[in-house]
Amino acid sequence: MMSDSKFLRSLVEFDKDALKDKEVNQVLKYMKDPKFNPQELKNISTAGAGLLKWVYAMVNYYNVAKEINPMRNAVKKAEQELTKAQKDLTKVKKELLELSETLDELKQGLEKATAEKEDLKQSADRMQRQLTAAEKLINGLGSEQTRWAEDINVLRQNFVNLLGDCLMTSSFLSYLGAFSFEFRTKLMDERWQPDQKERKIPLSDPFGLTALLTTD
Repeated sequence: MMSDSKFLRSLVEFDKDALKDKEVNQVLKYMKDPKFNPQELKNISTAGAGLLKWVYAMVNYYNVAKEINPMRNAVKKAEQELTKAQKDLTKVKKELLELSETLDELKQGLEKATAEKEDLKQSADRMQRQLTAAEKLINGLGSEQTRWAEDINVLRQNFVNLLGDCLMTSSFLSYLGAFSFEFRTKLMDERWQPDQKERKIPLSDPFGLTALLTTD
């Protein structure tokens, strides 16, 4: 049997990692016998002594592996955790980059909004000057006083509504140019105008976008 190539191959290819406590304990019972060792067995059979050395080696491997395997498992777990941590780090870096890009966009939006605010302020100041000039002109044109009084009331109301009208108009020009007529109308009528009213921002009622964007 010892000279059988298949038997020798089975020893070489033996799955030592599949050994169980029960199997090893069965061998250890025999190893308690002081005469059960390769030296004693060599007097009877050299081949048997060699096979017993192999058995001793498997038992020793099992005992060492029993101590090392938890370490291997710990290393494997640590490697898995490291891999996960690296993936999480990559994800966090990506999210951080996206947040940074969003922050840049918000900064640009803030700068744009600030510029628009300044434009609105200048428009309001200009409108105030026009109102003042109109009032002076009305005082000098008694025959036109009634008509001019009506006009100045409209201008006053337009002045009150100027902020909301300009905000609505600038928002339309900035954000809705790429969308369809139906979508723009729905968004302005059902979302933006109610939102401005809820925030108590003055707005012409009815709001006429065309009147603000065109001239006679």
